[in-house]
Amino acid sequence: FLGVEHVYKIQRALSASSVSPTISANEEEDEMEIGYPTDVRHVSHIGWDSSPSSAPSWVRQFYFLATIEIFAAT
Repeated sequence: FLGVEHVYKIQRALSASSVSPTISANEEEDEMEIGYPTDVRHVSHIGWDSSPSSAPSWVRQFYFLATIEIFAAT
């Protein structure tokens, strides 16, 4: 059997976790203002130029293998 104190602690913990904040009719909710980000710095560019020669070597190898498979399938 659980002791009375132990049951009381469990009941108190459960009731505290189930409390949900509500706004009464007289209270107003604070408006949240979302502004533009500040101190933004452009660090890098994601991707590459459209020229295949400027693509990374692993991308060139991927496209080379893909074109071989396409021509082999036809």
